[in-house]
Amino acid sequence: MRIAPWLPCLFLLATLFLGLPSTFAQTLDNVTISSNSICKPDSIDVTFKITNGNGNPKNFTNTTNYLIEIGTLSGNTFTIFHSQNYPPPSNFPSGGKNGDFTFITKNFTIPITVSDGNNYQVIVSSTNPTSGFTNSSLSPILEVKSKPNRPTISNNGPVCIGETLQLTASSILGATYNWEGPNGYTSVGRTPSRSNVTAAMAGVYTVTATVDGCTSDGTSTDVIVNSSFNWTGNTNSDWNTASNWACNSIPNLNLDVIIPGGLTNYPILNSGAIGMAKAIQVNSGATLTIIDNTLQIAGSVLNSGTFNSLNGSVAFVGTAAQSIPSNVFFNNRIRNLIINNPVGVSSSGNIEITGFLRVDNGNFNTGNALSLISNATQTALIDGSGTGEVIGLVSMQRYLDKAFGYKYFSSPFQNSVVDDFAPYMDFADPTTGFPHFYRYNENRNININDTLRDATGWVVHTGNLNIAEGYALNFGTTSNPVIIELSGEVNNGPIVERSLLNHHKTYTKGFHLIGNPYPSPIDWNAANGWTKNNIDDGIYFFTASDTSQYTGTYTAYVNDISTGDPLVDGRSSNIIPSMQGFFIKVSDSNTQDLVTGNFGMDNDVRVTDFNQQFLKSQIVDQKSVIRLEAGFNGSNLKDPMVIYFSPYATQNFEKEMDAHKLMNTDPAVPSFYNITEDKKELAINAIPFPESRIYKKIPLGIKADRSGEMKIHLASMENLSPNFNIYLIDHSKSIGQNLSRKPEYTFNIEEGIHNARFELMFSEEKITNPAIAFNEPFHVEVRNGDVIVKL
Repeated sequence: MRIAPWLPCLFLLATLFLGLPSTFAQTLDNVTISSNSICKPDSIDVTFKITNGNGNPKNFTNTTNYLIEIGTLSGNTFTIFHSQNYPPPSNFPSGGKNGDFTFITKNFTIPITVSDGNNYQVIVSSTNPTSGFTNSSLSPILEVKSKPNRPTISNNGPVCIGETLQLTASSILGATYNWEGPNGYTSVGRTPSRSNVTAAMAGVYTVTATVDGCTSDGTSTDVIVNSSFNWTGNTNSDWNTASNWACNSIPNLNLDVIIPGGLTNYPILNSGAIGMAKAIQVNSGATLTIIDNTLQIAGSVLNSGTFNSLNGSVAFVGTAAQSIPSNVFFNNRIRNLIINNPVGVSSSGNIEITGFLRVDNGNFNTGNALSLISNATQTALIDGSGTGEVIGLVSMQRYLDKAFGYKYFSSPFQNSVVDDFAPYMDFADPTTGFPHFYRYNENRNININDTLRDATGWVVHTGNLNIAEGYALNFGTTSNPVIIELSGEVNNGPIVERSLLNHHKTYTKGFHLIGNPYPSPIDWNAANGWTKNNIDDGIYFFTASDTSQYTGTYTAYVNDISTGDPLVDGRSSNIIPSMQGFFIKVSDSNTQDLVTGNFGMDNDVRVTDFNQQFLKSQIVDQKSVIRLEAGFNGSNLKDPMVIYFSPYATQNFEKEMDAHKLMNTDPAVPSFYNITEDKKELAINAIPFPESRIYKKIPLGIKADRSGEMKIHLASMENLSPNFNIYLIDHSKSIGQNLSRKPEYTFNIEEGIHNARFELMFSEEKITNPAIAFNEPFHVEVRNGDVIVKL
């Protein structure tokens, strides 16, 4: 700081200047400043006017230096705090006459050494080289303020895509904050945040603080955005533990995931929420395991390590086309594969599915290398609930626990032929030449002595396999397990409706061998999807004999009742496995010689049911049911028959509740059935519950292909009182036995059909008069020497 000694003479000099034009070459006045307030150490523009005098009439003097000073004026004393010399401007006019003038602007910096205050002025002075006089001029009042200190700044990076970016500036009293960042980002406030971070949000962010109109210099921070989630396994192996990831959060569908090698813990996705990733990369030496959970992938898959989903599900859920490279999954096998990509997903390698494939949306191109695996536990399937299509060839397996005798098969493909079964069977007996591949023709006749006569429906079949048709295949005499594998383009959607006929023939009786046409089980009880016009509700399954490759037995199912015990032998239910053939029947008519039935189905009948094997089931039956069985002594093979009670039933056949009896072809197993009032032979019969004090009787029939000792056994009573009485009446021997108390009855039988020998009688009360059982008018017995007659 210094005091200008010439300041008291400033105005006197100006007066003398006006009075001495002949000697004063130039004058300096009109000092202005660009702002009346400045935040040091900023600068202001100082502008002043130079006028030619008579001492230099022709040219401006361009060699004059200018001194600019800032200070305070107190009385006649100007206290200077900072000064700066400036050379003449390079564009100073080169000529002029007396009275011409020009304006000069200089940029003057106010240093931080100048104290804050609101009474500063700027003075500009110069020395006229001609006269040697000093010319000076004062500016208006100038306020000097200090800029705030630059704030410190931080961010929570590196930030992962999809997370929230948190920016933080240090606290400055009274300050407001302004931020600038990548792609035109601006914000205010000390701690702004950005949610759902994308890669474009990475870069330099700068903040300034403003206090009392003064803005600090900017402070910058570099934000790093991780486009991929790196697994660290710092805590454990749980995919759903945030601290196992480098970004300390669980990845989502917007994030690429990398599983590096060389770690101790590798991710296992089992408990908790489903896993999600955009692209996923499993590096060499790393493993990713999915157990009883689902990993959704929205991008690409790259595996150089081990991607184990043997017991898990993988869903491809992108919005751009996705591809499954070859050898992605451990052993090329996966439990469940889900496709939910409207643009589609394609596979370029072998994939074996042990659970299900479901195409929720878009199409899945198999690359002709997709296999549905079958074993003793379950058979893989294609879930029909999605709206997408499976494009390309699919191989489907079917495990058979015993490749012996006939099996009823159908094809889940559009283009199957008989020869597809060539690797697994001989089409004719190698010894006798007897054919081994049949279809069923309900209207088959044979010519005997130039007369067409009814015949069984079995016809040797070659060539193409029809969709939704069943076939009987004889696999020969081996009892070893076998896995059948067929390949083709899978059936999906509505199956063309078929017209089926009932000619009321002696042997075929309106039965048709149908097949499940889908690569999944179907539900016979499905509320929607079926067309069953003039079709009985019963379905019938065949099980090959254990001893003869040409014979076997039938079970029936209707109205949630099966003749097979589902908890023991698991035969026949409403769930029809894939590749399963089964019989249905066009309804009988008492007025028409020919009945036409319409049969069809669509995807609504398909189910995901892994309890199903060939002729395997589980039924929860709450009806009041009586299960009986008949078999030869010493044999474990029994033929079941079921009677159940329904308030809607009658004594006659009802297609919604009853099932016909298909006679067994195995001579070691009798055919056991009951007979309705309209002479129908039934395997399952619904009857009304006997009224109080009423004895209800039902005739039984037995067809035996050989003579011998036989047993009728009450296998079970379900949902009935233990005091309910079930009597078996043998009219040939005039014997009645209460099976509820003594469940097994033994007798001898001759080969043939026996439709009048046996009856069942039901009663809630115990029968004390045997005449009731044998339809006699009275009963006679001797008691203590007396003859007692009971009417």
